[in-house]
Amino acid sequence: MKPSVTTGKKIMYGVIGGLLFLLLVVSFFGLRLYQDIMADKVEGFDTVTSSVLDETKINAIDQISRYHGEQLYYVVQGKSQDTSYYVFVSETEDTFDYTMFEKAPLYSKQEIINDWQNRCDQCELLDSDIGFANGYPIVEVTYKNNQDLLVYEHVLLDDMSHYKLTLKPNIE
Repeated sequence: MKPSVTTGKKIMYGVIGGLLFLLLVVSFFGLRLYQDIMADKVEGFDTVTSSVLDETKINAIDQISRYHGEQLYYVVQGKSQDTSYYVFVSETEDTFDYTMFEKAPLYSKQEIINDWQNRCDQCELLDSDIGFANGYPIVEVTYKNNQDLLVYEHVLLDDMSHYKLTLKPNIE
């Protein structure tokens, strides 16, 4: 006995419905994962913001980000009256430690990137972040050089001196 055309259509509709349901479930969990990751990226910002405003001379915050150097630092860019500052905030056992630098005598991130572009002719810029290393404010420039090597270059904001860590990506 041959299956009827109606039975074949029912099976096909069932398969399509199942695939659509599976796509809906995967999309839902993918969206939840994305939201959790994005929430984790800004976790602690509210606490750091209120702490910086209460404990330092900063009275307005322009920007806040995280930098993972020797340890996790929150990088706060803010103002007090007409003076702009970088505040590097580290957390140790329920307290915050603050290291402040006035921005005016330091090179800007854009000046550092312009200088880097002049020094590294055939390089591909991947990322650049304000950070803190060895007690100094830095710009961490991440790029691929002309030999396709991954390079992390730390450039000091006070004198533009720099040092590099070069890695050869190896996927096995």
